[in-house]
Amino acid sequence: MEELHGMVANIGKERPNQKIKKRMLCVIVIIVPYFICCLGRDFSLRKMPSTSDAYITGNPVTLSSEINGRVAVVIQTNSDRVRKGDILLHMDNSGEILRYKKAEETLLETEKETRERYIADGQNNAHILNAQMTYQQALIDYHRRLQSKGPAAISKDDLQQALRNVNNSKASLDAAILQYRRNLRVLRETDMARQKLILQAREALQKAGEALDRTAIRSPVTGYVAQRNVHTGLTVIPGQTLLTIVPADQMWINANFTVAQLSGVLVGQKAAIVTEMYGNNVVFDGQVEGWDDDADTAIPPLNSAGKWIADVQKIPVRISINPMQMSQYPLRIGISSKVKLLDAHSRNALFAMVRKGINVLRAFRRYGD
Repeated sequence: MEELHGMVANIGKERPNQKIKKRMLCVIVIIVPYFICCLGRDFSLRKMPSTSDAYITGNPVTLSSEINGRVAVVIQTNSDRVRKGDILLHMDNSGEILRYKKAEETLLETEKETRERYIADGQNNAHILNAQMTYQQALIDYHRRLQSKGPAAISKDDLQQALRNVNNSKASLDAAILQYRRNLRVLRETDMARQKLILQAREALQKAGEALDRTAIRSPVTGYVAQRNVHTGLTVIPGQTLLTIVPADQMWINANFTVAQLSGVLVGQKAAIVTEMYGNNVVFDGQVEGWDDDADTAIPPLNSAGKWIADVQKIPVRISINPMQMSQYPLRIGISSKVKLLDAHSRNALFAMVRKGINVLRAFRRYGD
């Protein structure tokens, strides 16, 4: 019996030791491959191509003058950051202001004359109503006198005067109606022409306003001034280039690598970018978009012995920049940068090894408990 109790006690002691061993084995399964991959990744990164001959560039937007004139004032200069709609420079707008005021006065005068015509038409209507009321009142007075009898009878002179009042009021009513008809005919004949004059005056005012707006040169995009070709007092003509703007969301890196460095580089390969503007505090994520295969740039130079110097020849590689990072950390055209290409295979292998180790750990914990 004592031997049986001893065996049971030994089994109870061995079980915790077995759990500890299994857990240590799981840790080894994860940590050892992790360090191996890290060392391999560090070694591969050291071999990955890098260059300090890299600069920020982008798609330029050219702004040209739409009118003849003299530059009054230049507000923005090279490398300035501008937002969409910001005024970059003002042209001399003294002539445009005068033309705008004249067009505005013409429109106001035309509309005033039209209103006066309609006011006169309304007054004619009022005259007709007054004449009609006077005529009706004269008729009432005349008929009342005709019906008068006895002591209240009126004289013959009063009756004749009442009749004259009826005739005069009737003549006034006829004259008011005739004048109304004449004015209405004239108004109908000139209404279309008057409305046409108003439309022409409004169009002239709109064109004058647009011409005045064109004297203020605005930025069509948010970005940076890359090239300023004008100064205060310069006379420009339509189509003449004034400024060049590079949109902030259309920038990339032109990284110059040697021909030897580009062997094995693939489109879509990731890159780490450190700019002179932010230093090591901000590392931008990049991606290889392609490179320039121009025949002129692909021909390497010759050395004194007449042999090709392929290792010296550099080819510009276009590397896109993470737009989310650019919105948080704005960049400028021409900033020098350091670019290092990353080995995606070693990184994926590291992640796969870690995932596999985690799965093994879960399996040991499931069956070990």
